[in-house]
Amino acid sequence: MQSLSALHGRWKLVYTSHPQTLLLLTALDSLPLVDVGDVYQVVDTSAMAAYNKVLAGLEIPDQLTVLGAAVDLTPLKRLIQDPLASGLGTARALLGAVAPQAASQVGDATSLWMLTTYLDDSLRISRDDNGAVFVMLKEITLYDESGP
Repeated sequence: MQSLSALHGRWKLVYTSHPQTLLLLTALDSLPLVDVGDVYQVVDTSAMAAYNKVLAGLEIPDQLTVLGAAVDLTPLKRLIQDPLASGLGTARALLGAVAPQAASQVGDATSLWMLTTYLDDSLRISRDDNGAVFVMLKEITLYDESGP
């Protein structure tokens, strides 16, 4: 039971040797205007479920200088932000589908699995069924999730 309570929470991916995850994150990060942030896995031991979350954002400037003239990008920014955000959502879903720690019910017999080889209150080291390594740090929250 102590290991279940240590496993429960939000884990930030700090290292992986999983080639598909690295490839997808690199591809997302190389897209113009896309800023890929942290990758998390949230484990809810009471529901026996886990899901992945990739933080990403759009970096569209308000204006751009071309040949000394300032071009206002505000109308363009409003026009393309929603479709780009939708594309990022699709990319996140794709990453969740390909990554070995894909969002799935823990008890599902068809799900991919990970073996946690080390676990304490702040560090988790796991391997997937192909031997790829995942190193995760537990995120410590100062406030209750429902708080400020």
